[in-house]
Amino acid sequence: MQVTDISGRSVLPRVRKTRAILAVLAMTAPRPVPRAQFIALLWSRREPQHAKASLRQALHDLQTELGPLAAPLLDIDRAQVALRDDCIEVDLRTADGTRPEQSEDPSRLLEDLGGIDPAFDQWLATERIALGRRARADAETALRTADSPVRMAAAAEALLAIDRSHEAAWQALMRARIDQGDKAAALSVFEQCRIALAEAGGRTPSPQTIALLAQARVENEPQPAPPEKIEPPGFPVSLRRSSSRLRIGVAPLRALPGNLAVELAAALAEELTGALARFRWLACVPVTSLAALFGERWTKESLWRELSLDFLVDGTVQQYGEKIRVMTRLLDLRSAGEVVWAARFDRTITEILDLQDEIASGAVAQLESKLLMWEGERVAALSHGSRTAHELLHASIPHLFRLDRSGFQTAGENLEQALRLDPDNPRILAWLAQWYLFAIGQGWAGDVARATRRAHELTSAAVDLAPDDARALTLAGHVRGFIEQRPDEALELHERAIAANPNLPMAWCRSAFAHSYSGNHEEALRRAARARSLSPDDPLGFVYEGSLAVPQFLRGDYEAAVQSGSRAIALNPGFSSSYKTQLAALGHLGRHQQAAEMRARLLTLEPRFSLSQAMERSPIRRPEDRARYADGLRLGGLN
Repeated sequence: MQVTDISGRSVLPRVRKTRAILAVLAMTAPRPVPRAQFIALLWSRREPQHAKASLRQALHDLQTELGPLAAPLLDIDRAQVALRDDCIEVDLRTADGTRPEQSEDPSRLLEDLGGIDPAFDQWLATERIALGRRARADAETALRTADSPVRMAAAAEALLAIDRSHEAAWQALMRARIDQGDKAAALSVFEQCRIALAEAGGRTPSPQTIALLAQARVENEPQPAPPEKIEPPGFPVSLRRSSSRLRIGVAPLRALPGNLAVELAAALAEELTGALARFRWLACVPVTSLAALFGERWTKESLWRELSLDFLVDGTVQQYGEKIRVMTRLLDLRSAGEVVWAARFDRTITEILDLQDEIASGAVAQLESKLLMWEGERVAALSHGSRTAHELLHASIPHLFRLDRSGFQTAGENLEQALRLDPDNPRILAWLAQWYLFAIGQGWAGDVARATRRAHELTSAAVDLAPDDARALTLAGHVRGFIEQRPDEALELHERAIAANPNLPMAWCRSAFAHSYSGNHEEALRRAARARSLSPDDPLGFVYEGSLAVPQFLRGDYEAAVQSGSRAIALNPGFSSSYKTQLAALGHLGRHQQAAEMRARLLTLEPRFSLSQAMERSPIRRPEDRARYADGLRLGGLN
């Protein structure tokens, strides 16, 4: 979900339920939405009085986020809320509204808002079905009425973006390529069709599709032998596909007018490649190789087919006086170049090296977190038959981000199975360790001692196998600091993680916790802020907010801790650690009614949580910090 004003500036609310309110309003505009409907959708499990208070706060937050735009856009009264549609543009609506002529996957409608409430999930599923039916019907009409090979190909690709298993669309695309005289492309389309049908329940191409294949082969007249291909500079042998690493390339960025734009475009492509290479689960193709290929007018399909690239990063650089704008995109080459992620960076021209480092750091940090979710949901959507270790791993990651109890349990089972299939894979070891860390922190580990030993064993093995993998190093550090309560030992591992990959937000976040546990709260705040700035819309943003709340609380800034804790809870209401710091801060502030509500929500998540258990599990080292935490929980009503 993206929300921008007329200048292109993002006004997207940070809290997911506030986003959901804006999304519902946009999809129903200009019709008003009753307040009771919002409560039923977003606070279905809350007491009525608490739900009403939460809605009031969310509407206040929405007005604050929109700023001066709120007055002309929103109509709010005691019974209902409406969004005026005479000065807004909405990219996607349900069948009750309108839909622009662009291909979007309806199943991805508001994908970043899943899991905030069961009732909202059900509503969202219904809306996606309605949108999917409308989009499919529109695309099929466009395909039937296409009057040229070019339009037929465009309509077929649009329909395939909605339904990859639509064989009639594959047939139309093959026919269009044949009519255009590109028989090689028609053969490539057949191969993609065959794979898509196989993934959709093991189907095989129909006789009509086979007949088109024969036509492409017969009409594919012999061509002169191509000249021997010269290996582009820097094109390594390791470009052959690996089953355990996603392959990603960075295309030369396109510079629009401006002398500095030309210089920055060339440097940024190299900087992005180097930054992405630090994520050890990605296999990065050198820019020099792609530059040679793009110079030969290679298409995205060629990159996917000839180089086995899964993803491509491209973009533009523009200069306007003293301002620089960099637009970057991540494209999934396996699905006709579908845009997975896009970001814009507006900066004032400063020292060129600092500028390219700042933009590249922010871009790859956001890109990696989005890519983890994208790949996980893609794999999870495939058939639930026999999966590789790689597929089991990726299908589990979104559940670890969301922390829904049933999905989390399934993720643990999948990760254990993946480890049995590939016992020496450091990525699987690290993510399974993360599963145990969350299980312990959430109070879901039946045998805490065993879970602690398992987390230690897994992270130690991951670091031994991949001593330069930042995620394994920072997870090992968190096991030492949080679980084993040895934060001073954890700091060294976190420093190694940051040195290995300074663009991994979780390394900064985990190190912030370790510094705070040791009593260095100012440094903890600096590192927590760095994690948030690297990836402001991260699926683990609730953990980053927690890494701010803890040092804010321990240095006595209770109001700031409450604000950070509120953001963490809004981003993921199922993460129990957020409630603990929040309860202690409210206790010190003397807000007894809010503390009682927070305590009730905490005990719903962890029914056996108590003051003695809190202090036994707490890794906080300094006596004065421990006393502050214990007093806050006690004042908050925890026994």
